[in-house]
Amino acid sequence: MIAAGRLTKSYGTTRAVDGLSFTVRPGVVTGFLGPNGSGKSTTMRMVMGLDHPDSGTVTIGGKRFHDLPWPLREVGALLEAKAIHPGRSAYNHLLAMALTNSIPTSRVDEVLGLVGLDGVSRRKAGKFSLAKSLPAGSSILTQVHSSTFPYVSLADGRALRAVPLSGAYLLLVALLACAIGFIIRHTAGAVATFVGILPVLPLIVSVLPSSVAQSFEGYLPSNLGLAMTLVTTRKTDFAGVLFSPWTATVLLITYVVATVILAGWLLVRRDA
Repeated sequence: MIAAGRLTKSYGTTRAVDGLSFTVRPGVVTGFLGPNGSGKSTTMRMVMGLDHPDSGTVTIGGKRFHDLPWPLREVGALLEAKAIHPGRSAYNHLLAMALTNSIPTSRVDEVLGLVGLDGVSRRKAGKFSLAKSLPAGSSILTQVHSSTFPYVSLADGRALRAVPLSGAYLLLVALLACAIGFIIRHTAGAVATFVGILPVLPLIVSVLPSSVAQSFEGYLPSNLGLAMTLVTTRKTDFAGVLFSPWTATVLLITYVVATVILAGWLLVRRDA
């Protein structure tokens, strides 16, 4: 539920919003209408924490936007119809949101199908009409929150598992970086290769056809780390491109061991 109480906002001597109060209840489609300059955009910016009211409050589910632990799982917003990079596809736009918010990447294809953009998901957003830009930019990925990502207590076994696995992921990634450095024997080259493996490789895979990309996504180090650290309530939350936490851990360890062995073999050959 979105609740605003006596919101007031001024810019200099201009009063944009004056004592506005309203409630948007769950499951109800609510229209927000008014002439140009009536404060609609300013109000939505205050709801999303982009502007601070001079007085009054606005909350989402009883909390201010900045107090939400995972904002994208609570609310999706598109304040400008063209607020998407024109050179980025609808698929990559939602993929970036999913990867940065611990949402399974399989959800991307699901929501694109829901809004009828699955056939043009790889097309650059700059070529979309206004009607297509709105659903492409609006993050309906948030719908997974209530069923797939309920909050858990730190005393919960899933959270207790995720904490040490997060540390294990960082350690394994560091070992992988060191092994790459030994193989290349060039610091800048090792850093470039390491950067390519984590953030760049997923982007390369994402431009492949969906049927091909889904065969590789689950094996990427970044997605293995996501599977290791994701806290969910059901095993089915790992469906699609993600492995279970322990399987992902074993795979990442395999990557590191293979890279370390290769580095050791090359060092022995170089010293011989």
